[in-house]
Amino acid sequence: MEVLVNNNTNNRRDKQDLILQDFLRARNWKQALTHCEKRLKKGEKSEGLLINKAHILLSFPDPARNSQGSEELRAILDRKPAIADINLLSFIEAEAIRRGDGDPRIASIWDRAVSENPNDEKLQEVWFKFKFQRQDYKAAQKAAMVYQKNFPDKRQPFFWAIVSCYLASTVPDAPEVDKRLFGPLAYRWLLKAVANVPANNKGSDSETHVNGSKQNETAGLTSQIRALRCPEDLHMLVEIYRRQEKAKEALAILNDPRTGILSEIGRAAWDLVLEKIDLYEECELWEEAWHFCCDLLVDALPDNAKDAKRTPVLPFGQLGDDWKVWSALLKSEAMLYTEKKQLSTREMIQIHLLQNPTSRNAGLASILFESSTITIPKKSDQNLLLKSCLNYFGHQSVKPVCYRDLSRSVHLLNQQNQVTFLEWIATHARNMQPIPESLEKTNTAWITSEINSLKLDYSLIVAKRENLDSTTLLESFIANCLRLYKLSLRLGSNLPISERRPGDDTAILAAMGFVHLFKRGQKSALLRSAVVLEILLQHSKHNYDAILMIVRIYIYLGAVTQAVEHYLKLDIKHIQHQTVSWVLFTRISSIHPHTGSSRFYKSGREPFNPSKMLQAALAWAIRNEEQLRSGSTKYLDHDAYYNLIDHLKLVKASENSITKYMLIIELQRIKRLRHSDDIEDYHPILESMTADIEDLRDRKAFPDCEPNGQARFEEYLRQGPMPGPQWLAAQLAPVILIGGLKGTLRSTASRREVIHTLEEKHTEVADVPDLTFEESEMKYLGQNLVVLLACLLSSTLPEHEEESARICSALLDRFDNSQRSMCQMVETSLDNKQSREFNITPQLGIPDFHYFHGTFMLLDQCAILMDTMNLMIPLNKDAQCLSDAYFKSRLAGFREASKRLNEALSREARELQKLLQGRQAFDALVTVCLGEPTDELGLVMRSLVDKPWMEHLARVLLESWQEGLDGIMRTKI
Repeated sequence: MEVLVNNNTNNRRDKQDLILQDFLRARNWKQALTHCEKRLKKGEKSEGLLINKAHILLSFPDPARNSQGSEELRAILDRKPAIADINLLSFIEAEAIRRGDGDPRIASIWDRAVSENPNDEKLQEVWFKFKFQRQDYKAAQKAAMVYQKNFPDKRQPFFWAIVSCYLASTVPDAPEVDKRLFGPLAYRWLLKAVANVPANNKGSDSETHVNGSKQNETAGLTSQIRALRCPEDLHMLVEIYRRQEKAKEALAILNDPRTGILSEIGRAAWDLVLEKIDLYEECELWEEAWHFCCDLLVDALPDNAKDAKRTPVLPFGQLGDDWKVWSALLKSEAMLYTEKKQLSTREMIQIHLLQNPTSRNAGLASILFESSTITIPKKSDQNLLLKSCLNYFGHQSVKPVCYRDLSRSVHLLNQQNQVTFLEWIATHARNMQPIPESLEKTNTAWITSEINSLKLDYSLIVAKRENLDSTTLLESFIANCLRLYKLSLRLGSNLPISERRPGDDTAILAAMGFVHLFKRGQKSALLRSAVVLEILLQHSKHNYDAILMIVRIYIYLGAVTQAVEHYLKLDIKHIQHQTVSWVLFTRISSIHPHTGSSRFYKSGREPFNPSKMLQAALAWAIRNEEQLRSGSTKYLDHDAYYNLIDHLKLVKASENSITKYMLIIELQRIKRLRHSDDIEDYHPILESMTADIEDLRDRKAFPDCEPNGQARFEEYLRQGPMPGPQWLAAQLAPVILIGGLKGTLRSTASRREVIHTLEEKHTEVADVPDLTFEESEMKYLGQNLVVLLACLLSSTLPEHEEESARICSALLDRFDNSQRSMCQMVETSLDNKQSREFNITPQLGIPDFHYFHGTFMLLDQCAILMDTMNLMIPLNKDAQCLSDAYFKSRLAGFREASKRLNEALSREARELQKLLQGRQAFDALVTVCLGEPTDELGLVMRSLVDKPWMEHLARVLLESWQEGLDGIMRTKI
């Protein structure tokens, strides 16, 4: 709780408020209360101090003090005249929201203040903004209506009321009656705003001079104040009309000379043109859409744009050459599907290409248009598509986007035409190779063309599922990529360090090829993929694609500290905590929950502390939500209503982001495994979680050249199923259970209600496809613990007493058997010298992701079992379901089994660590990474790096694995 600081400039009071603030931050309620009472006895009777005292009493962990606080706050609220100080009002309601206080008097404090001070405009503005920032849109709409009534000459309250109504109708869990009320209300008010636009659209007040009466003049001014004025208003109108399924009406308004795009309101804004295209498609007005796009594209023709004598159809000129326009043209032609439209569309594309052969938009439109005609394979259609693809590559191959554009359609070519296409582009790229003395620009164009050719070769042949068994094909492709990469290294040496070099993508393709070799069973290939990316990052230190790939590869290989080293180079900022941080943080607590030991880090390097990084990312997420919410009022102040709606969508996505909840889950596991009290529980955030989870993780950030219809490349680098909402529910079960045992499940709620809640949680995680095997085992443990707790609570109900005791005893036996089997599994593998590490060669076994994940999940199961059983002791004692001595004896058995498992896992880790410290492992790792000098790939790899560099990397990797194993040995349950 924050102190309510006095607005008074009295320095002594300021100091006293700061002292009070320190007490509150330390949650020292007793001293805070004493401090308030001393000041009150000295005669300081400010409302702020009285309110602070009341809220301190309400924060006490003492029901008697809480009652006293409620009485004192009630006395303050019942005063006459009502409190009208903005800071006091904001503080009282904010604290009530924090406590979950639903007192109706607190809900009405703003109403009372405004009704007694109707001329205080600032008070009414703050009332509206306070409710709006807290997303209480119904209350905000009410505040806006009162503000509008009291100040009819103000424009903003009218539009604030419209926006609030619209948002109130979009709240997912809002009652249906609210949605039916507020949505149409926003629509009807906008109808008035449209009707209020003057016929001449000049904003003149000639109408008010027709009638001389003061009343009519005021009405005329008010109507103009509440009229649409700018493109932003039209954007908002389209958004709200769409929500009310009035897209055709919105389209009519955009076409109206008085209110539309070409009016003084629309100001020929290009964004509104794109909005209009969307509306045509939404209304399925394909004929109108096709003609509109044609008009735009005719005006955008280079010759027409240069012709000063020509009168354009629309005032947009070359802006019309926009991909959205081309896309809508193709879509509307396909929906109309007449021979005349087909010929006209093809002619439009050909005219653009004739006047501008290098036009990317027209070239891509040609490819997509011809590909859309291939419904039944015909030689003529295939030839037209092939011709378009070849023409596009010929003009665009020197641009990095060439592959991405062609990949949308080139797979539609039949096999014979694909071969023809690949042969032609290979020859074209090869013919571009300049003499060594050529300018760097010429060499860069050739390298880019070669890269596009290689990407298409990879997509159409090399990475195809039916060809992946051909190791020779993959190895030959990788060798070709690495040779070209070596040739490209002389280019881009003068570029800024933040820029990618022209040939970087050849190394990326080689690394992708190695990943495919790994998936086909070549165990050393993943390490070699990492080596290629390390070589690339020596020359292009900030290559985003390479960093993302190497982070995931190192996590897969269990070299977590190396993954972190590269992850830090991404310099994650702002929204990237939501979109990119998952690359490192997914399941991080189950592979590296510990802080690194300083002996594995060079002087000056800070050991990796996962909890610190997770807390920093989570702190940003929480702070960002607060800033986004408070920032919404800036859009209101500037009448940027459409931008405000977009902004609020971002607020919602940020508040419900799965990444935020994943960070909390990872932190809670670290807390369990490290017995760390310095990590918060974050239970208020978890309690506010809704079912409307938003996924902001950017999977498309990874490079991808995989064939059409196959998995994206990013999926090959996953260490298990991608966590989703069901994973979230399963992982939250133990967190909620332990948190509940510490507090909420021992509240005054009836035992029947508690059992019902637990049963709901039990069914929520019944079937989860996005868990690893170890997480599934954890899910079953959590479910059994929920059943055990439900039985302990049920035993206090006479009808369940005998059955509950039987089930509890059976569950304890099940936990005992589970722990015994876990111990036996680890000890058997140790006795038989069959450790769980990943054996790359007979001489080199490494602790990969699965090794660490399996180990720490076993330890976490023990930690959860011990924590919950300890917390259930007083519950069982109260319930008398099982005898206290019996329950504690079983707990002692679990503790002994956990210790035995802990020791076995530590012994296994110690033995593997010793093997990794030997010379044999070092030599084997160097050889595996470089490859044999007798094969083609080995020769190419050795030509790119020298042995000392490779030996340094090998030492770093070995230290990373040893550091991870050290963490297992330091984890004690």
